[in-house]
Amino acid sequence: MPGRSPRRTLFVGGALLALAALGVGWVSAGGGSDRAAIGSLVELRKATAPPTAPPTSGGVHAVTPTPASPEMRTSASLGRVTGRLAARKRKRLVPDISEVVDRWLDAAYVGGDYPRATFKDSFPGFTRGATRSARTDKALLSNADIGPRITGVTVTRRTVRVDLLAVEGRARAATVRVRLGFTTSGVRREFRVTGRVFLSQHDGRWKIFGYDVAKGRS
Repeated sequence: MPGRSPRRTLFVGGALLALAALGVGWVSAGGGSDRAAIGSLVELRKATAPPTAPPTSGGVHAVTPTPASPEMRTSASLGRVTGRLAARKRKRLVPDISEVVDRWLDAAYVGGDYPRATFKDSFPGFTRGATRSARTDKALLSNADIGPRITGVTVTRRTVRVDLLAVEGRARAATVRVRLGFTTSGVRREFRVTGRVFLSQHDGRWKIFGYDVAKGRS
């Protein structure tokens, strides 16, 4: 029976301070849905509990495939949207945001050649501060712990669910719930990676500034 999966929760302070500064504007702007968005930001800050099941209501849309590794395409869907956001923007944001997460999954777990010992470039799309922290957690946030001993990876499950925080008609932050399953060859094992990554926009690009991730054997 699989044991308890190691997990790590991190938020990079600078990104949170930037979001908190935006929150001042939300309050002054008024509007019930924008005030609700502030509450979501508080929940996003906490992020200490294990991932829960996706909500069954609140703007769930059909699954949208996004670019992924050759082994299996990611199934990406829209979860909860807090705040006002046009349907066309929601539709566009799901593949844009999930692609950032896909790049990490490919670089960290399922892409590249095995066996290998180097995983220093496993965190594309992370902010500078989040990259520094992720490198200290590389055994959890990549295959650095098993890379030298395996010969390949086969994906068995790859889904992401994007929750959006919108203010004044614009998406300001996102929580992406990740579920990745894969088997390894060379040393035969089954692994799962679950949890959440947190994104905001930096210079017009979505980047990961925090994570709450668990990795373990299935």
